Amino acid sequence: MSREEITYEQVIGKLEEKLPSLPQILDELIKALGNFDVTLDLIQEMIEIDQSISLEILKVVNKVEFLEPEESRITSIHDAMHKLGFENVQKIILNVSALPIFTDTTFPAFFKVESLWKHSVGVAFGCTVISDLIDYENSDKAYACGLMHDIGKVAKIKFDQRNFGRELLSAKRKEMSIHEMEVARNLLQHETLGSMIAEKWEMPEELTQSIRWHHTEEREKRIGLEDPDIHFLVDMVFLSNCLINKMQFGNSGHEFHSTPSPKLLRRLGLKDIGLAELEEQVRLLLEEKFSFLVLLK
Repeated sequence: MSREEITYEQVIGKLEEKLPSLPQILDELIKALGNFDVTLDLIQEMIEIDQSISLEILKVVNKVEFLEPEESRITSIHDAMHKLGFENVQKIILNVSALPIFTDTTFPAFFKVESLWKHSVGVAFGCTVISDLIDYENSDKAYACGLMHDIGKVAKIKFDQRNFGRELLSAKRKEMSIHEMEVARNLLQHETLGSMIAEKWEMPEELTQSIRWHHTEEREKRIGLEDPDIHFLVDMVFLSNCLINKMQFGNSGHEFHSTPSPKLLRRLGLKDIGLAELEEQVRLLLEEKFSFLVLLK
């Protein structure tokens, strides 16, 4: 499938009936992430009508790591949310509401949906670590950008699973990343397709731009992007994606990773920390959080 044969608009048009609509609660939460007036009580109102999310919050809060010795099981959503805290509640909502976008897609036999989901959550948690290290004011927004960065791969699989499977195998044989393969062969690029879908879902610009440029380290090559705050978010997603690929946490469809430049680390204020220490901090957070925030079913 070359770029001359089919356009992004044609793909999106053909996917309209195949792609799930963005869950209302995910739409509302992502748009609320930039609002510092949002409170646990307001989020409680958002989720009480969603039984699946309410059940997952109760499931998580009643795990042994949250309950004190001899503490009774928590059965109230209000109590559960205040026990878990604002950050954990938002991550649970994001994970539960975004997961069906992945699992409602039939993946090639050799590329498991669980692997791409695990990679995506890893990138999201990596963004959390980076946010904390640089005192970024909205780590949940960075988390959401990391979680959704590879949605374009899901769309390509939805559109033509067999053809995308061939692209994955070709990239593996040539020891290239999926992005490098798409560029080299003038194929539909998953990051462009993903950003167009996010725009169709009327997602905030921070999210659409993070998806669009998550493989582009050089700011001057991010065409049309001028907002320095959004550049900063893209930098975090780019760096986290590099780290998670290197750690082989999940599988993004290839086994190769790029090394971020010292310039990127300086831009983020991380030049004194170093990649090895940063990777270790990401690894520790994943060991602590992944089991109860992602394995939700």
